[in-house]
Amino acid sequence: MEALRFCLALAEEHHLTFADTPMVYALPYPEGFSCAFSVRHDYDRKVDSDGWRELMDFYDCHGIRASFGILSYLMPQNVLDLIEERGHEIQLHCFAHDELELRRQAALLQRHICQPLDGVTIHGGPAGIGYRGSVHLEFFERAGFSITEAFGIRDVTAVPVARITDGVPMTTANLMAPPFHVSLDGSTRPGDHRLDRLVKDIPDILHSGGYAVLMNHPDIHREALIELIEALNMDGCWKTTVRDAMRFARASRFRARVRHLPTGHQIVIGEPLEHNCIFRVRQRTTSDQSVKIVAGQRTTLIPEQKGL
Repeated sequence: MEALRFCLALAEEHHLTFADTPMVYALPYPEGFSCAFSVRHDYDRKVDSDGWRELMDFYDCHGIRASFGILSYLMPQNVLDLIEERGHEIQLHCFAHDELELRRQAALLQRHICQPLDGVTIHGGPAGIGYRGSVHLEFFERAGFSITEAFGIRDVTAVPVARITDGVPMTTANLMAPPFHVSLDGSTRPGDHRLDRLVKDIPDILHSGGYAVLMNHPDIHREALIELIEALNMDGCWKTTVRDAMRFARASRFRARVRHLPTGHQIVIGEPLEHNCIFRVRQRTTSDQSVKIVAGQRTTLIPEQKGL
């Protein structure tokens, strides 16, 4: 990552020295936010109704919308209804070994929910039985998913997923991934959690302007989860679902375009967003600018500036 940042800084410096067109890039979070935080729950075992309502009420009080990974053989309708009524995201928690089974599981879950099924995660992760790496990513992309997870150590930001195609690493056309999650759960045993570690690690991620994704199974370590979230300083933090974070990143950072017009320049994003999006504009002959695409809009003009 340090080598990559050096190369990006070198390219930026070269552009600012020699190019006449502006360099334009989106800030990673909506206007007013300096970092982001999501909770991801993998629903692997049943939770009683009182437990669900306690968790939902806690999230309501703290303004958190979480992302719930649901197995197609464990999806009580009352649970799905409650998740959707409270404004949370539902993902497919997949255990399929082939594409046909993946599509069957996705179709079954989609029939029981109202929201689109954009996200998919692997049951058991990379250590799970039957995980097939790049083959599963190909299944996900062909089945129409737009969000999954990427495994391994990497920067704390959203990225297009890369996989090997004909021996060459290529980014997928539509599949995005959040940062690899930090897990609260050490195991299903009572008390086997990572609270002491995460009360240090997550604030470090947020303080550095990163995006922290906290993973927990909702049937275990409820007290530790509540203690952890209540200990976090969420000032200036975007508390969002994984879906909304990926949608914002895709539209503003990976599909945005700059049109060069006779009268100036225009920034265009592919879809209107729910939040204001800020773009930084740099050009060698002028001072840096910040321009905004207002929530619900798709374009904005870069104001003309006289050279320095």
